[in-house]
Amino acid sequence: MTVTPPPRPENLDFLDTIIPYDRANILTYARVLDVVEERAIIDGRDWREASIIILGCDPDRDEPAARRCWDAHVARARWIIGEGLPLFLAGDGRRRGR
Repeated sequence: MTVTPPPRPENLDFLDTIIPYDRANILTYARVLDVVEERAIIDGRDWREASIIILGCDPDRDEPAARRCWDAHVARARWIIGEGLPLFLAGDGRRRGR
């Protein structure tokens, strides 16, 4: 099976706004959270194996970079399902009242 990972932003320091990458990769975030929360959707794989499958980051080539990518996506997924959810659902991705 060939896996086509999502193209990642060059800068993984995500802002407190919804960006087009978020909308295009909402299922990627769900898959990342499934692994982190030890759901069985990806057969209990650890972050290293899941990072290859989900994000196309290979820890065997560059573990620090793969870990940064993985951690950034975990943090972003958690932000989206928490504070970012109203922004995601609003459609334009901008904070209200600022």
